[in-house]
Amino acid sequence: MPIVPGIALPEELFEIDQHKIVCLNIDPDVLQKIRKVRQKNSGLRPSYSDLKNVFAEVEYVWDLARKHQNWTVVDTTNKSVEETAWRSSTRSLERNMTNTASSEYVRAAYTRKIPRRNS
Repeated sequence: MPIVPGIALPEELFEIDQHKIVCLNIDPDVLQKIRKVRQKNSGLRPSYSDLKNVFAEVEYVWDLARKHQNWTVVDTTNKSVEETAWRSSTRSLERNMTNTASSEYVRAAYTRKIPRRNS
């Protein structure tokens, strides 16, 4: 769901397991460049790609993540959709792991390279 400053987050967001929430964020300069292209091709309002507004939106997401420390934040700057999805899922799993398993094991499971146990 998109997070937009000035629009309240739905209450349902706070009723689910907070460890399952993943915030996607991006460098403001990169987002501005993307938005300028979108704006040119679709006639969006000038404020859509204004760096001050873009920066405020990115900061708003970071503020939310600082407030809700159980949320996972994934930086999508210069990342493919596949890499973003992989990072989102592995970081969420790592945050939910118990002390009996390691994040190395989760990473290995995603790459199908299960580590050997030291005997």
